[in-house]
Amino acid sequence: MHQTTRTILTCAAALLMLSGPAFAQSQGGDDNTPKAQTQSPPSPKPSAADDPAAKKDAPGPASVAERDRILDDMYKRLAEADSPDYAKLVSTAIEKLWVFSGSDTVDLLMRRAQVAIGKKDSSAAKAILNAVVGLRPSYAEAWNRRAFVHFSSKDYQAALSDLRRVLILDPKHFKAIGGLAVILREYGRDEAALAAFRRALAINPQDEEVRKAVKELQIEVEGRAI
Repeated sequence: MHQTTRTILTCAAALLMLSGPAFAQSQGGDDNTPKAQTQSPPSPKPSAADDPAAKKDAPGPASVAERDRILDDMYKRLAEADSPDYAKLVSTAIEKLWVFSGSDTVDLLMRRAQVAIGKKDSSAAKAILNAVVGLRPSYAEAWNRRAFVHFSSKDYQAALSDLRRVLILDPKHFKAIGGLAVILREYGRDEAALAAFRRALAINPQDEEVRKAVKELQIEVEGRAI
């Protein structure tokens, strides 16, 4: 394996443990399965009519700071979601918040990048996203979209590097964590991939696909260790 790739993989695995106290707390020590919070019971869930995540026509955030405050609340709701339907509602709201950049120029470029991605024009998508991360390096979703383009081109080293930037900017970006897990598995780093999938499950406990991935990898990792 190329030395640079090995270094990035090591950093990616380390990032799973170092990207924020919220993750360590949600894991409940060194147990292998995410645990529910025990300090206080979850707050009551609002009805769909009263839930901000359900208001499709609600105005977007007025600023990046407001977006971050709303996003923090949505992550808490997602962790406490008691049904797949409610979790889907909240995760959809979160993904819309990820896209908000606070810049008309960045928004325009992101739309163009998405068109290029839809046409499978990786070269154009990369060029546009390169411009976006240059203009707004603190905008996590641009790094995430570029990671997806790199991954689609099987440039896993570049994808890992971009995902690392996403998780520095937003440690609870569950799509980026899932992408990290997939790439780690491609490199045969099953234990690190399992840690990543568990982390994603701690953020969104109702994600059935991630739950299945955790079960499958847990059997493979433990089976190999026996």
